[in-house]
Amino acid sequence: MKIILSPAKRLNFSAPQPYEDYSNPLFLTHASEIISQLRNYSVNELKTLMNISPALAQQNFERHRIWTKTHTPQNSRPAILAYRGAVYEAMKAYEMQKKHYFRLQDFVRIISGAYGLLRPLDLIQPYRLEMKTPLKVAGAKNLYAYWKTLLTDTLKTELKADTTPVLINLASQEYAKAIDFKALETPVITPVFKEGKGNRYSVVAIYAKQARGLMTRFIVENNLQHQEDIKAFDEAGYYFNSNLSSETEYVFTRN
Repeated sequence: MKIILSPAKRLNFSAPQPYEDYSNPLFLTHASEIISQLRNYSVNELKTLMNISPALAQQNFERHRIWTKTHTPQNSRPAILAYRGAVYEAMKAYEMQKKHYFRLQDFVRIISGAYGLLRPLDLIQPYRLEMKTPLKVAGAKNLYAYWKTLLTDTLKTELKADTTPVLINLASQEYAKAIDFKALETPVITPVFKEGKGNRYSVVAIYAKQARGLMTRFIVENNLQHQEDIKAFDEAGYYFNSNLSSETEYVFTRN
């Protein structure tokens, strides 16, 4: 089983690390190519390209300037600890028991506009690059075109090596689009989290993000191996709603 997640815009490179272990990103040469392309952009051009504020554009201009292909514990941080969005805050990897923390490395893959596909312990340096950013790199018209085949092939190979090959898609639509699910030739399950109000259920973005983090932790801590097993997820008041679910979309609701 593999889980895919989106990265987070918010980063934290100063909080204490629970463990010192780390790994190197699989596609550092590709990441270097992307950052090199971004170095060609001025602050104002980055502001337009990324649709961000002048302050953020300046911050990322400086990040690109000091980014280096050599990633070490001194200039980088494991991705699972560096990201600080709602998914990662809810997951609380920094509070996990050591055996569960290291099990994340087997289960989780994080899709990144800059790094492609990250394992949780892969070192990253500060960056901001959404997958939807219309950046042209190495003849590719955008980041989806640049990454899709490589990421799909990598996931396909990893899934084939699993005892129970199934992909749990906990990424946002923006990042899930970077994978060709059909080409994986394996089941893909997309959990959806909905809030109840009266007789109606709807997705509330912030709660859905938190639930993705909670489900990731639930899968890892319980060492789940089969897609049916995730139906037992019952954190934060959610339960599997068979009436709203399908074979490929598992809906979890709470009132």
